[in-house]
Amino acid sequence: MKNLLFVALVVLSTISCQTNFEKKVDKPKKLPVDNKEVVVKNENQKIDYTEKYGLLFVMPETWKVEFENNKSVNLKGEIMTLETDYSDKIDHSRIRFVLHPGKRGTQIYNSKIKNLSQGGKFINIDGKQAIEKIEILHYDGKGHPLNPPTTRHKISILTQQGEVDIIFDATNKDAEQKINQFIAQLKIKR
Repeated sequence: MKNLLFVALVVLSTISCQTNFEKKVDKPKKLPVDNKEVVVKNENQKIDYTEKYGLLFVMPETWKVEFENNKSVNLKGEIMTLETDYSDKIDHSRIRFVLHPGKRGTQIYNSKIKNLSQGGKFINIDGKQAIEKIEILHYDGKGHPLNPPTTRHKISILTQQGEVDIIFDATNKDAEQKINQFIAQLKIKR
């Protein structure tokens, strides 16, 4: 009986060592991109590019997808919005992408241009005009105080797919700096 127990422990420890060894092997990641694969050699970066948003961007490894492909549809079953959320595991800042597809997206973007005097300004992203609006949020959606307050950067841009809102929620200056770096490297599909 002792010999059987000893053999079982040896087998389990061998399997455990093999599993840990396999996890530590540094293999390039392959990410699906529009039915193709992109090899990411630098494990500290994630590349995300999708037809649904028409954007190319690199995310630091500390960012993780909270949810993606969240859709809202109208009574006809047509997609009204498509949303993906990321959050930073370290400073808990968030980035949300919201697509308003097709002609409806163009109408929303044009309406934002008309209402630019209510806050916001034009900025340039990858050679294309976009709208940026910055607000300080003191309360969450349920009316609870936010401590510290959250700085919300909302970028609206028209892509081939429709109007895309990129919404950044930052709770500190470091997160705001990440946002500016993110905006600077953002690319638009032409």
